[in-house]
Amino acid sequence: VKVSYDELSSAVDSTRKNADDMRMAEEMAEYVYKNAEKSFIDKKYVTRSLEFYLSVVNLMRKHDCNAFTIECFEFCCSRLPQKWNITPCLVHTMFKDLGIASACEGDLGGLLAMQMLMALSNKSPHFGNMFYQQKGKGILTINHSVPGIKMNGFDKPGLPYQLGHFV
Repeated sequence: VKVSYDELSSAVDSTRKNADDMRMAEEMAEYVYKNAEKSFIDKKYVTRSLEFYLSVVNLMRKHDCNAFTIECFEFCCSRLPQKWNITPCLVHTMFKDLGIASACEGDLGGLLAMQMLMALSNKSPHFGNMFYQQKGKGILTINHSVPGIKMNGFDKPGLPYQLGHFV
């Protein structure tokens, strides 16, 4: 299901007008923020990302979806992330840690691979595009790096994490 920015905006507006959703976003943000080893961002940005998460959850329920992806570059160009003070990165981690495939850049191949990895391993996978650069000493660059907290297993304690820009 492809959702328009108008429908996405409407979902975010509905979430922000719903007192129960806002309370839930704040409680979730408090939990995520207080359990981080360190944070380089203000908690309000975590709350904003979790408002977006709840908006996406509501859209997924509405459309009976079982996975999520968003075209990050195009989404950023829409200026909606700036308006809402969010990035989808934390949303991807949250979904993966619940066993729901979630990927950057509308990457359907990555989404399918992630779903298979989760089914086989019962763990939250890391999602990223790796590039080995041979200049100088050799550097491994990972773009769209979205790790999961439950990479040791859905039934295991979460890994330590820090919160930073792009969460």
